[in-house]
Amino acid sequence: MIELESVKEQPKKKENNTSSKLQISTTANTTTTSPNTPMSSGSNTRLINPFTSKPLINNNHSINNNNYNYYRAKNKGKDQQQVEDWYLFENNNRNNYLKFICSLRVSTLILLTLTFTIMLMIFVVIISSIFATSFSDLEKKDVSNTSKRIIKSLKDQMDSIYNILYAFAGWDDAYYSVYNVLYSGSEDDFNVFNNFIDVNLAPDVMQGVNLDIAIVYLLNGTELTYKTSPNIKPILPSFLKQFPYLNHVSHYQNALFKVAGILYDNEIANQLLIWVISPITRANPTSQSDFQSYFFFGKYISMNLMNDIADSVQCCISFHVLQDLNDKISNNWRNNVKNINGTYPDINSRVWSNNDVIGYDVLSNVELEKRFCGTLDEKLKNGSIITEQRYSSYHLVTDINNNNLFIVRTDIPRSVYFVGLQSLLLAIFLLFGVCLLSTCIVIFFIERRVLSRISKLSNRIQQIAFSNDSKQRIVGKEYQAYDELGNVVKNINFMLSALDNLLEQSKEQEVIKKLFQKIAQVEESTKNIMNAIKDIVLTVNLDGRILFANSSFYDHFNYTTLDIEGLHNVTIIDLFPELTNNLTYLSNSKLNEVYNNKSTSSSSSNNNNNNNGINNVELIGKILQYLTNDEFHLLKAAPSKKKNEFIEYECMFTKCKVVLQNNEQSKVYVVVARKRSNRNSLNSTSTSNLNSISEEEEDHEMNEILTEFDKILLDEKEREKFKEYCKQEKSEENILFIEQVMFYKQLKEPYERMIKQEYIFNNFLLNNSLNISSEMLNKELMRIKNGLGQVDLFDQLLQFVEITVCKDTFMRYKQQQHDLMYL
Repeated sequence: MIELESVKEQPKKKENNTSSKLQISTTANTTTTSPNTPMSSGSNTRLINPFTSKPLINNNHSINNNNYNYYRAKNKGKDQQQVEDWYLFENNNRNNYLKFICSLRVSTLILLTLTFTIMLMIFVVIISSIFATSFSDLEKKDVSNTSKRIIKSLKDQMDSIYNILYAFAGWDDAYYSVYNVLYSGSEDDFNVFNNFIDVNLAPDVMQGVNLDIAIVYLLNGTELTYKTSPNIKPILPSFLKQFPYLNHVSHYQNALFKVAGILYDNEIANQLLIWVISPITRANPTSQSDFQSYFFFGKYISMNLMNDIADSVQCCISFHVLQDLNDKISNNWRNNVKNINGTYPDINSRVWSNNDVIGYDVLSNVELEKRFCGTLDEKLKNGSIITEQRYSSYHLVTDINNNNLFIVRTDIPRSVYFVGLQSLLLAIFLLFGVCLLSTCIVIFFIERRVLSRISKLSNRIQQIAFSNDSKQRIVGKEYQAYDELGNVVKNINFMLSALDNLLEQSKEQEVIKKLFQKIAQVEESTKNIMNAIKDIVLTVNLDGRILFANSSFYDHFNYTTLDIEGLHNVTIIDLFPELTNNLTYLSNSKLNEVYNNKSTSSSSSNNNNNNNGINNVELIGKILQYLTNDEFHLLKAAPSKKKNEFIEYECMFTKCKVVLQNNEQSKVYVVVARKRSNRNSLNSTSTSNLNSISEEEEDHEMNEILTEFDKILLDEKEREKFKEYCKQEKSEENILFIEQVMFYKQLKEPYERMIKQEYIFNNFLLNNSLNISSEMLNKELMRIKNGLGQVDLFDQLLQFVEITVCKDTFMRYKQQQHDLMYL
């Protein structure tokens, strides 16, 4: 592990030292300071870690001034060094906490946790809604089928009553006893009929066959006689004295028909009555048999019957008559079922219309009346309070006239629902376990394959960074995998190699830069020295071509730097033609012999040669070699710029070695030419003095204008005003050039000046955007192009441009300012 911060041990201080150390004791909460030593903000008081004996805070940490001032204000009166240490300590703890929270491990764990949590919640919501809907539908279907079985049980009761009735109605004794009464009407016939009824429908017989009432009706619906079981009052309800549903049986001509239904006895029993009616015929009747009366058998839906039905369908039931005003269920449904068609359990059919449940409800912690559950559970008996949730359905039943009669409520335990809920919870727990296991597996995989490798990679990069060694690389088995992280490590190593190469190049460039600076300084010094010499100094190669000339040469000869240093088309013979045309001043016969031999061999091929004489390179080299003898040679030069006459120069030739631009060593000749003293120069002195008086006056006036112009250039506001004027005059190139040269001269480093030199050359000189003559531009063009950032590189051209601006644009600007001042 790399220790990022380290604190060197402080040397022991003398007793009279004004600084002190502050230590936190591990045994007592006291702060110890040196006596008689004030804790000033400039002291070296530091907070010491009692476990490591090192300062808690490194001095290199920066402090946010605003937060620190607020913190210092809160701890006013305390030692400032201590306040600073505690502030940095708390700030570092906060930063470490933020780094931990924002770390890749924590963010990955949070992201995975949130992802799986959201997925789990979405799954729970979807599964819960699906399960709830599915099991709710299943529960409704279950309770609905149970309710339909109860209606089927009522129909079964009708069939049971009809089977008993058929045993009595299809009997010759019953048929003839009624027949005799109807057609003879004698007292004996009545006695026989009554005796037949008393014997066959005795109370114990009716109780044995579970009948509560038996009635004999005539064809017109009039009651002939009746019998009741001992369980009820022996009174016939008034609405049964005349058969109430005669219209449903009178149209039948078939002797085998049967009609059944349910009605409510609100007079005697206050119970629902299941009834069946069928004609009384002879034994073995057929559909064509005749009949004169009907048997009406009825059975009340008593508690025992309801318990029997509840046992048969294995549920709890309750019947609620809509006419019963004291029934809560009936009161709740009475108005709601007015427009609903109920179920009529037709005894002659197996499929009934409208045989659907009209409502569902969940029962819990309520007291239910008229509820019967058979032998299912004592806790579910009538009037008990339901402690468990049960699901109920409501089924509407009508009478034979399709009038809503009563509601059958069926309730069953919610076992299906709770099984589904348990299955849902089990599925959720399993899913949670799978998600947790998946999260652990993913986190383990990411930690093993990604995070730990990234952490090691980060530590390794940190080690390389603190080592300041660009040669180090990231190596290890965990980084040799062919995955993305392995590619990252390869790219990092490649980047380190590239940075290493770049660092080496930068070191080389730094060395080259320093070397270049030295070379530029030496060259600039050399040129300044050469230009300070009043004599003409030339560098000539073996071919006789002039490679370099100092400023005195350009003052005496009509050549530019482009001719000398750019094109190299000027030779030493161009300056001193008599080297080839007239050799009488030479006393050496060997040179004459060399010259005569070469000129004879080349005369046939060079009849049209100009005044340069001989162009033979070998001859020029031998002439220069001969002249190199440490003696002055008197040579006449070609006409100069100012005087159209030949001037004699005392020349000395010296041979030396130099390195050319192609890094090759070559021999050159250094020529020093000094104008020969002339007697006529004394006679012409008086004339030149008279001419110089007027020239000095002009120079003085121009110097004053240049001084005023320089003041404007140094004043930024005035310079901007003058630039704006030049812009209006369409001649702002010169002032821009002057600004760029001023900036060029302010640069300290030669390579910086070379960059600016290239910019000035490309933008102002290459396309001749300055308002100067092409002669002057050509004279300076090649010298500036080949310059190496010399400070005075643009001085001559700058002086010429300033003079040009002062004579033209600046004079008009001064006149404009003068006119504006007096307007």
